[in-house]
Amino acid sequence: MKYLIIFTFLFFSMDCLANDKYMEKLAGVWKIHSADGKEVPAEFYMQLKEDGTAETWPVSKCWGEEKTSKGKYRATKKEFIVVMEKGEDIASKYKLKGNKLLIKARVDTVYIRDENPPNPGELKNPTDSSDCNKREK
Repeated sequence: MKYLIIFTFLFFSMDCLANDKYMEKLAGVWKIHSADGKEVPAEFYMQLKEDGTAETWPVSKCWGEEKTSKGKYRATKKEFIVVMEKGEDIASKYKLKGNKLLIKARVDTVYIRDENPPNPGELKNPTDSSDCNKREK
């Protein structure tokens, strides 16, 4: 029994270390490049930190004063997992190759690592967004 407890502890410790290794590789600011093979001209950023926290921006002005959306994630060798506050976590396959990150979910999204990103909540090329009450036709 004693050896089983030690083995279980070591197994889970090594799994956590492995996850940290992948999260370290993903840490940084990523700018959206394409979705399902089509270039995305809009600025959209995702900042992933080694501690599992994440921020995305811009967010809708309709959400209030917040300039970023905050959340949590985990990563394993093959899965990028969005940690949900309520409900089940969302796991997607991903591939990291150089400065490109492909997340394969309902939409295959490619992000490019941005070595000179704007501060969270800011954009390099700000534009005036539409009024919350208007719907584009």
